[in-house]
Amino acid sequence: MIKKISGVIKKNPVISSIILLALFLRLYGIHPGYPDIHPDESTSYHTAINLLYNFLNPMRFDYPAGMPFINALIYAAFFIPISIVRIIFTNFDALLQFGFNPIQFFTDYKEAIFGNRDFYAMYWSRAITAVFGAGTVLVLYLAGKKLFNKSVGLFAAFFLAVNYLHVLRSHFGLPDVYNGFFAVLTLFACGMLLEKDSRRNYLFAAISAGLMFSMKYQVFAFLPFFLTHLFLTFRKRSFFNLFNKDFILSLFTAALVFLVINPYYIFNIDEAMRQNRLDVLRYRMGDILLRPFGYFYLYHWGIGKLPSIMVILGIIMMLLKSPLRFVIVGSFAFAFLFFMTVYSQGGIFTRNFANVIPYLMLFAGYGMYILFTLLMKTSRSAAKVIIFVFLLLVNFTSFQNSFTLGKYYSEPWNIIKLGEWFRDELPNDATIRHYQLFVRQVGGKALEEKRAVLRDWDYSKGPNSLAEFQEEGDQFAVLNTEPLQNITYWWRGWSDPKLFLRYKTVPFDFIQNDFYGLTVKELLQYTVFEAYKPWQAHNAHNYIVFKIPQKPTVLGNKIADFSFDAKQDMWQIKGNYEGYSPIRVSWSDGALIATASASRSRITSDPISVEAGKLYSATGYAKVTSIEEIERDGFLRIDFYERKDDLDISGISVGISQRVPATNEVEKVQVSGVAPRGAKFMTVSFQFKEAYSIAILDNVEVFETSEIPEEQLKEIPYINPTIPLESLYYNTFI
Repeated sequence: MIKKISGVIKKNPVISSIILLALFLRLYGIHPGYPDIHPDESTSYHTAINLLYNFLNPMRFDYPAGMPFINALIYAAFFIPISIVRIIFTNFDALLQFGFNPIQFFTDYKEAIFGNRDFYAMYWSRAITAVFGAGTVLVLYLAGKKLFNKSVGLFAAFFLAVNYLHVLRSHFGLPDVYNGFFAVLTLFACGMLLEKDSRRNYLFAAISAGLMFSMKYQVFAFLPFFLTHLFLTFRKRSFFNLFNKDFILSLFTAALVFLVINPYYIFNIDEAMRQNRLDVLRYRMGDILLRPFGYFYLYHWGIGKLPSIMVILGIIMMLLKSPLRFVIVGSFAFAFLFFMTVYSQGGIFTRNFANVIPYLMLFAGYGMYILFTLLMKTSRSAAKVIIFVFLLLVNFTSFQNSFTLGKYYSEPWNIIKLGEWFRDELPNDATIRHYQLFVRQVGGKALEEKRAVLRDWDYSKGPNSLAEFQEEGDQFAVLNTEPLQNITYWWRGWSDPKLFLRYKTVPFDFIQNDFYGLTVKELLQYTVFEAYKPWQAHNAHNYIVFKIPQKPTVLGNKIADFSFDAKQDMWQIKGNYEGYSPIRVSWSDGALIATASASRSRITSDPISVEAGKLYSATGYAKVTSIEEIERDGFLRIDFYERKDDLDISGISVGISQRVPATNEVEKVQVSGVAPRGAKFMTVSFQFKEAYSIAILDNVEVFETSEIPEEQLKEIPYINPTIPLESLYYNTFI
């Protein structure tokens, strides 16, 4: 067997090298990988175990049973026997029980086989997914070779081998990579069918498409199959060939494949339909609207800029030079993209694009082949060297991102690092404001032993900003970037392509002009610990610990006063974004009346000169009402700037006050901040978080002092945070 494999590699060194590269990038970093808290990953390992213990009943129907079925087969054939050998070699009683009562053995030793909370099984499934991901590279090579030629297959395989999004998705036990594998297998079968329309090839295509539908409820693989059959009908010039026996048999075979893998679907059709209706609502299917985010993500991250250009070139050239095969390949690719970016909002969950990436890489491979043929006409001797170097240059960033992913996924989880910080640095009896931390073992034990007082940090209610934490007497706050993402991702829903054309990355300025972005920007000044991974090693749970400073009580000298006695004293509107209605402001009886809107805009004072290193505070009186049932809204904001030309964006440093209680009562609010190095000006603003509030603002005063509150807990010093914005505000959901 080894000699046979060695012989195949020697005969096919190029594709063998590409597949080995693909396998390396997909296996590198699966352990420890992403933490065991992905909400959908249990569809592989938990469901696979359910199949084994419940007579193939998956116990869930939001996904078909195809992926867990494959996982269960491989568990039974490979991983479980290894676990059994490990158990019985260390426990003689287990050997006896396995021999005389195997059913009870698998009940008693379930945790020993699959791990605590099925931990071992999770890694088994990740390894299987990685192999399927590398297998997709091989099948894409075969499909490209069959539909076009060997060169197209090799180029496409290399593009897919190093593609960042496909490598990322191959690190998770999720159905997307399996789906893509069988989608490409269907395309390969269509190539065989074009070559010879035998019953065997019809059944091969139908089984492949049926298997794809058994991974996720998606019918896209049937499109190239049907179009191939339609072309064969035209080629035979026989209308009745549309209904030939092989085609009809293949349709029944595809249905049979689904039913064999999903036998309980029929008996649970109502539950399956209920769960699928929830997905219809979540994906907003039928809500026809262009959603450009998916293309923005693919161009900048998922595929990359240069490979995206090759995809476009390949689409154009394939249409011109091979229209039939363009229709077959494009039927899947374009229907999928239309569904995800126009017919639904599925494209906002970019893991879905792992299904179509192989098809897009086939376009890229075809585009590279066209360039290769042009070079061959000019200099045959140098063409291979030039195209090889060019291929590496085009895919360098993709490879770099994929390698970085594996490198940082190989490092300990951020959760572990946070737990160690709690153990080593956290003082006794500390009051901590936090999201769900997911700390275990070391971290959980440390919090318990040190009698930490834990308080919820909830974006839907309660305190959220530095000033509000100070009001509550919190000593520390722990930021978890997963909940932060859930309230800062709204930009991905933009429907106007012009908004995306303004940016080359995540619109950080847009996010940081919102209440939640402002809270983080202010808190970062008080960082004492951070645990994060770069964006390539997408880790939803990056952590930052902030030490909450004392609230200033000595404000110092008044340097500005805004009493709004005259209409000409009104503040200006700043920070509005195209496509959004700005905040509205009017003057009445010596006060400003501000009406909120769904934008990041604010009303802002003229710039005030400041001196770096001094403490500045702004106080004011406000009354807020809202038509919504909210606790509070509206806050004072200070921004420090180096230049007056930057007043529309958030400053180099910001501060925000506590929000005003929405009680229709006048409340005093205060915001303070030290002018950072380089700051020459500051502004005072009033801004809303919600969209349906009205505020009356009056008597805003600004103070300056050199007396900065003494730092508490000096044994835990502030650090200069290094976490990049890309690791705070993600480019997509994981």
